[in-house]
Amino acid sequence: MRLSTVFIAVPVGIVAIAFAVANRQTVSLSLDPLPWTVDVPLFAVLYSGIVGGLLIGVIAEWWRERRVRRAAREAKAAAAALQRENAALKSGQAALPVSTPPGR
Repeated sequence: MRLSTVFIAVPVGIVAIAFAVANRQTVSLSLDPLPWTVDVPLFAVLYSGIVGGLLIGVIAEWWRERRVRRAAREAKAAAAALQRENAALKSGQAALPVSTPPGR
């Protein structure tokens, strides 16, 4: 693990743990049209909101860059086809007899 990662991850982890310990009180979580309510700690509600937002962002970014991934796959396939063609031409060129130009 890099030293810079440790200097960032350790303080963020300490703050997250301190936040969870400070917000242990129970809150009632309910979705209005549904009849169920769940009592959960406040930090769990906040952390699940953060994780949910991150997941939505990752999925949106993955969906937005699908054209870039498709173009990269097509370029990779084209490069492989050109390399195969180049290898075939090189191997075919070695098999051709060497001839002198006419008039010499």
